[in-house]
Amino acid sequence: MSLSLLLTLAAAPPTGPSISSASADYRDRLVQEAKARALHEERQWELLLHYRGRLFGGRKSEADGEGFFADPNGKFDPEAELAGTLEAFFESTPDEFHPQCRLAARYKWLNSVLRFDRSLMPQPYCQGLEKYLRVMDPDSATLIFASAYINAPPSMYGHTFLRINRRTAPNVPLLSHILNYSANPYTSNPLFYTVLGVTGGFKGHFEGMPYYMKIREYSDLESRDLWEYELDLDQDQLDTMLRHTWELDHTHFNYYFFDENCSYHLLSLLEVADPSLRLTDQFPAWVIPTDTLQAILQTEGLVRDRAYRPSHATKMATRADRLSGDELKAAKKMVQGEDESRFKALDGRAEDRQALILESAHDVFKYKNGFERAEGGDPELLAKARREAELLDRRSAIQITTEVTTVPEPRPPESGHGSARLGTSGGVTSDGDYVQEVEWRAAFHDFLDRQPGFVGNTELEMLAIALRVIPSQNESADVVILERVDALNILSATPWTRFAKPLSWRVNVGYRRVDDLGTHRWNNTAFELHGGPGLAFQSALFKKEVLYLFLDPQFEAGPAFDSRQTAIRFSGDAALGLGIDFTDWWRLAAEARVGYVLTGDPLDVLWQVRGGMNFALGRNFALRLRGGYFRRAEEAHAGLLFYY
Repeated sequence: MSLSLLLTLAAAPPTGPSISSASADYRDRLVQEAKARALHEERQWELLLHYRGRLFGGRKSEADGEGFFADPNGKFDPEAELAGTLEAFFESTPDEFHPQCRLAARYKWLNSVLRFDRSLMPQPYCQGLEKYLRVMDPDSATLIFASAYINAPPSMYGHTFLRINRRTAPNVPLLSHILNYSANPYTSNPLFYTVLGVTGGFKGHFEGMPYYMKIREYSDLESRDLWEYELDLDQDQLDTMLRHTWELDHTHFNYYFFDENCSYHLLSLLEVADPSLRLTDQFPAWVIPTDTLQAILQTEGLVRDRAYRPSHATKMATRADRLSGDELKAAKKMVQGEDESRFKALDGRAEDRQALILESAHDVFKYKNGFERAEGGDPELLAKARREAELLDRRSAIQITTEVTTVPEPRPPESGHGSARLGTSGGVTSDGDYVQEVEWRAAFHDFLDRQPGFVGNTELEMLAIALRVIPSQNESADVVILERVDALNILSATPWTRFAKPLSWRVNVGYRRVDDLGTHRWNNTAFELHGGPGLAFQSALFKKEVLYLFLDPQFEAGPAFDSRQTAIRFSGDAALGLGIDFTDWWRLAAEARVGYVLTGDPLDVLWQVRGGMNFALGRNFALRLRGGYFRRAEEAHAGLLFYY
């Protein structure tokens, strides 16, 4: 819900009667004083209006709603906007719509600088603003980081938002409200969603809601762990930030997935609260939530403490680990059935084991059936509510307390490597050529990268480029060639658990050298698209490994196939792979892939085996060994990677 849904303000009605001559003279003096003191160049004014430098000079506000500006040229002219704001403060608009109320943070700052004579100005009672501040009831602020949710484009990198902790409920954070910035999408089509998100096709708004509602969405429904970072902001800074979010409710920002996203605008809020912070300046090109978290944590004195809030799925899996195989079957049966016989498996068991089985069954019931309440007489929801009540009644009848299920705290998101990467490697091919590669990746994490700080066994890469150099100048090879340009790589190998059987999937879009053809030429390149569903399983034979199987057909088109029957190649592929974490710093991954060519190539079968090991040399350095055996070529490489 928007902030205005908490406390609604309509558009301001027309201005009333003109002000007195004394007030008009005072207004003009204030405008002249502000101009003489060049207040429009002050950092706080630029932060409040979200001005940023333009490529060819001048300033431009990132706010895109006209209602945010007091002057028609305010989006591009900080000085005109400052004069227009001061003039607006003298309007005779009714109280609830008065600019002193709507532009609350601007009014507070200008008053602190110019020391307004209130006797010469309108004195509206800002009832809506005061009520908003009472509802938020600020005592402190906490930054929340939600772990990545690979199945939703805007949440693939994680998400950040603010919780405003209530003074009257200091030990009950679920009753606090949050400030969240997000896009308002009008399509659920994944392709359109991605295109519009990248090009600014959605309007972004700040919204307020109780924290427990976000817990239900992220922790319960999407199985995302949350990390809470208490911020060191004083009462005056909190008040300024909340007044600013109030005035932002009268505008929107065009939402851009890579830069003007949730984390970027959260940083801008913190800068408004404390202008000495220089957080947004650190992200001139793109903004990734984990990077902004790093920037906040590296700001001395800004973060006081950190807490971990595991998701429902994480807690469910931890409790289930305490069950034997027979007890697990009993818990599953209680969730699946409806008749009384499903509870017979409890007979003859000790009360503490019965209690644990029933608690696990309830965990699974909520995971499978959701967290909706039975409202409006919906028969399906009412039936679920009855089944849940039976589980709870059975559990409450056992008058013992089970051991608290403690979830081990994983490595926090700030322990992960940097999102961008630069690397170099050297290797040899089966032709006897020595090759060198130089690579750069904008974001963010691949399957072989060091895992701590990221959602395990996932891959999300955007804009990865590699060039290959062959110094030997073999007559059958060019000296410098394009190895690959990956626009998008996504992989989610989510293992089946004792209760959950999620679908894994992956997709790759890019332009690269067709390595199975074996030649090193610029004309041996093609556009590639492949991806599809899969299954993943986890074991602990070594320490922690995941096995996966993907069915991902592959489409290729480009100059590599010009001399063949058609300029395309389409194949039905299957891939079997694994990832193993021997330690936090040593990871192995390998994959065997086979495909049957359906068109465009006289050879019917494509196959390849590739693998690698990654040795972390600290948080942001790694040694990587990799090799591959393709249909017509073999290669082995060793390289160094730097993350930043």
